[in-house]
Amino acid sequence: AAGGEHVVVPARPFAADGTRLDEAVELPDEGTLEAVTVAHHLEGAPVYGLIRIAGATTPLFHLLSEVVEPGVRVRAVWREERTGSILDIAHFAPAG
Repeated sequence: AAGGEHVVVPARPFAADGTRLDEAVELPDEGTLEAVTVAHHLEGAPVYGLIRIAGATTPLFHLLSEVVEPGVRVRAVWREERTGSILDIAHFAPAG
């Protein structure tokens, strides 16, 4: 979603500073991994990352397919059935 100088992912109605975000913006489904963490306290120890997508002013926090180093390009792996939410992305995987 976009408004003023902000483009945030996933889309939401307001930016952190309260700016109303009322415009949908198409962004690429690929980005650069900025940080990674493993949730050892959860079943299966899922891997999460902060992904910087070109055109967005905020990074996206999402599930990763595996542990990869920051700086790696990752791409969204989409679910077969989609509902129009951020959960349509099953996870991000290395783009290589």
